Formats: sequence, structure tokens, C-alpha cells
Amino acid sequence: MENQSFWKAKTAGLLIASILFGLLHGLNSFRSVIPVTVVSLFLGYVWQKTDGNTAASAWMYGLYDAMAIALAYFAYV
Repeated sequence: MENQSFWKAKTAGLLIASILFGLLHGLNSFRSVIPVTVVSLFLGYVWQKTDGNTAASAWMYGLYDAMAIALAYFAYV
């Protein structure tokens, strides 16, 4: 029972943090709330699955940014 409540708490924490992160990024552009929330959920999941390894999340975030920049560049070429 204790393990299940721990899993629920981790999941709830990830959801709350990701939603708040997405909403705060929505101050710039409301269109970015959902994509930022989804990316935040993914990066938080990676962080949890790697036992808090921030380097893994940072690498994933770097790859995400590189892909976004490449897509933005090639969309206008």
C-alpha cells in the first residue's frame, strides 16, 4: 500500500509541476501552454525514471531545442 501511495504522490507532483510550468510559459503566448506542458511531462518522466539524473533531462531538452530550431529553420527555407 505504501508503494502505491508513493507512486501516486510522484505522479501527482509531476502533473502539478508540469501544468504550472506550462501555464507560466503561457504568459508569453497562450498557444504554447499545451506543448510546453507535454514537454515538461516528458522531461519530468525522464528525470524520475533516471533517479533524478538532471544530466539526462538536460540532454533530452537540448535535443528538443535542436530539433525545434532545425524545424523552424527548414520551415522557411
